[in-house]
Amino acid sequence: MRLSELIKRPLYDVIEIKREGNRWILEGPKFVLDLASEDSRVREYLGDNVEFRSKSSETETQEVTGKFLVRTGILYGEDLSFEMCPSNYLISSNNEKAYIKSMETLETKGTSLLIYGVPGVGKTHLLHAIGWYSLRNLIYKVAFFSASGLVDLVHSAFVKKNTEDVKNTLSKVDVLLIDDFQGLDRKNLSNCVDFIFTVVDRLILSGKRVIITSDVKSSLWRYIPERLRQRLTLMGSVAILPPDQEFAKLMLKMEAEKSGKEVSPEALDVIGKFDFKSVRKLKSVVLLLTARSKDRIEKDDVLYAVYEVMGDEAFVDEFEGSVGWVWKKVVNSVFDPFEAEEILRGSKLRGDVGKKLQLVRVAFVALLKQKGIPPSDIAKFFGVSKTTVYKWFAKDEELGDNLKYQAIRTKVKETMDMWDKNAEANM
Repeated sequence: MRLSELIKRPLYDVIEIKREGNRWILEGPKFVLDLASEDSRVREYLGDNVEFRSKSSETETQEVTGKFLVRTGILYGEDLSFEMCPSNYLISSNNEKAYIKSMETLETKGTSLLIYGVPGVGKTHLLHAIGWYSLRNLIYKVAFFSASGLVDLVHSAFVKKNTEDVKNTLSKVDVLLIDDFQGLDRKNLSNCVDFIFTVVDRLILSGKRVIITSDVKSSLWRYIPERLRQRLTLMGSVAILPPDQEFAKLMLKMEAEKSGKEVSPEALDVIGKFDFKSVRKLKSVVLLLTARSKDRIEKDDVLYAVYEVMGDEAFVDEFEGSVGWVWKKVVNSVFDPFEAEEILRGSKLRGDVGKKLQLVRVAFVALLKQKGIPPSDIAKFFGVSKTTVYKWFAKDEELGDNLKYQAIRTKVKETMDMWDKNAEANM
């Protein structure tokens, strides 16, 4: 029989159980046997009289290992999703930095990384891909947890009074992955933070890696002490942005190939013109496309699918689309990725970032005025009255001698000069 039949984990599907007298013999790939030998459930079911034998034939081991590698499941924590493996993780300019930084973290001993970004941009997919890469290519022991799952484990350990056993078990992995770390804020954190700090500290001191994802930057974790924040961001933090034009085209081509369909150049061009706020929204459009279109996906297919998923919000008029495209480039060039995303989502930012945004907006509308854009159109774009727009014009003149404002205005102008012609050409 297979060990997976006894302990419900697909990982153990590659380990065979045999009985020799009073002894249980477990045979399989060495690195999987090593993991199973540290799993307390094996002893609970089979007793202490257990022998682990790795496959003697190198060919057999490679074949069995290969079988394991296409199955979901790991020893510690929660299962990895095969749907989120490295082979279908698309890399474009919106997530390339996060991917590269993740690979660097895996190669560096005793370190940690935070990957952040708004919901739906692919953070969880990247974390699963990291887990699979660590298992397949590096033969690492991997523990994957959602934040809520990890907290539940910790609370359970306190109830069962086996916290040290759980700490010791988690401290033996090579890579600890935690998804949606900001979710800790919504849980009862009494004793939990100290437990997680101990595990993370042991891992890092012993040369292991910790990679986590969060919807927000570490500075916005409300209930996490500074000492744990620092431990979790030794390699710093890196943002994943919403899908860009190139990412949208890559996803359409990938899903079309899976379905055995071609994509016309016009269809690829038009899907790249829409502003998808999340990978989830884009994937909904693409899956609808591949399900309904015939052998070849055309431009009209894309338009119908986008309208059905996103509605009228996806189709802006020519002016709003063109100016919106340039405004997005301006915001991304002046602010850091997280701040830019919050601004483009319409979030109200306070403090220094909010003040800087006011100056950037004043410079932007003043430069639009220079291009001959009517105040009524500017007011419509920002959703304000014309009186407010005239106040912004006056503010621009008032700040004429302010060096800080002029530096911002110069930066905004450089970005607008670089991108506005391209924006008009692409709309």
